[in-house]
Amino acid sequence: MSEYGEARFEVSFSPTKELILEMQRAFLFSGRNLCYLALGLLPLYEAGKHWHDVIQWNQDGFAEYAVQMIPWAIYWTALLLAVVAVWYFMPALYARRYMNQVREMYGGFKEVAIAYRFYEDKIRTEGTTGTKMEVEYRQIIRVKETEHLILLKRKKNLVHMLEKDKFIRGDLTDFRAFLMEKMPDGKFRWQ
Repeated sequence: MSEYGEARFEVSFSPTKELILEMQRAFLFSGRNLCYLALGLLPLYEAGKHWHDVIQWNQDGFAEYAVQMIPWAIYWTALLLAVVAVWYFMPALYARRYMNQVREMYGGFKEVAIAYRFYEDKIRTEGTTGTKMEVEYRQIIRVKETEHLILLKRKKNLVHMLEKDKFIRGDLTDFRAFLMEKMPDGKFRWQ
């Protein structure tokens, strides 16, 4: 038992590239971001309409209109394809950056493990390197469950990752109910 009393739940987390990538994809491919992507596809749709117009106008003998429209359509199509490519590969880039930060901070991955202990009033974390942190439940604005993780998102894009199969104390079903009790105004997305 610690100085804070006995924890209701204790979960371990050891970062791997796969888990970091899962976390990044969970937030990047969320509903709001998919709406932004859909809005970004509108110029491609418009460019496609104009490509059709270019072909029709060419057949009608208006070559001047075709010359003016082709650069515009090519520009928007290329721009949109670049945005979609960056958006699709962004999780892998973030995961690589995060893993590089972990390497620099802790000297590698294999030694790093974080224990999350959930008490009645706060969450306390302790890393194998001696780093400690306290988080109040009201600081968590969203909880999202993925295939292997439970993600606790705080403001300013800070995310705490818990591995679902690494419960040392308590179980996943009781943990979900506990979080919903501690964060009545929180946003939850369970699998």
